[in-house]
Amino acid sequence: MYPSFAAASALSIYLKSRGVLLATLAFTMSLGLQYENMDYLTLYSETFCLIVNQDHPLAKREKVQISELSSDSFVFIDRNESPYVYDYLLALLTNNGISPNIVSQPERIDTVLLLVEAGVGITVMPKHLIVYENPALRFLEIEGGNEDITIDIVATWKKTNLNPTISLFLKELNTLNFEQIVP
Repeated sequence: MYPSFAAASALSIYLKSRGVLLATLAFTMSLGLQYENMDYLTLYSETFCLIVNQDHPLAKREKVQISELSSDSFVFIDRNESPYVYDYLLALLTNNGISPNIVSQPERIDTVLLLVEAGVGITVMPKHLIVYENPALRFLEIEGGNEDITIDIVATWKKTNLNPTISLFLKELNTLNFEQIVP
């Protein structure tokens, strides 16, 4: 089963509105987490990549220029499921002169990947989804463009949370080398 960006978006919206009430600490993407009442520790930065099916003209390459994507059809995660990821991808493309032809917006990441596999369109997603690579999908590095194509993965918590385990856990997190752990 593929992961869902909906959980990260819902968590971000929840944290913004109420703070961490039930959870002491959460892990998520940094998109949408710039709030006064929240603190976070960046664990690692992750690159977004292009995902195409095996028969796509770019599939045999390892790297593509973002400008090469202007004539393709795109499959995006539904904006209601993940508004921050959707808006980030839309801005990434439009800031690079691409007006994406979005042909499908499923609610689930697994459906996005299945539609790409079926040749309906291409998508841009975080590189960690490469763990779901199969012979029908190609994950390609994106080069060029007017901005960095990365996102931070963070541990986040409410600043007013005085739970002493937070600082102990963060100390342990700081000892890990996430670049060796994450694909």
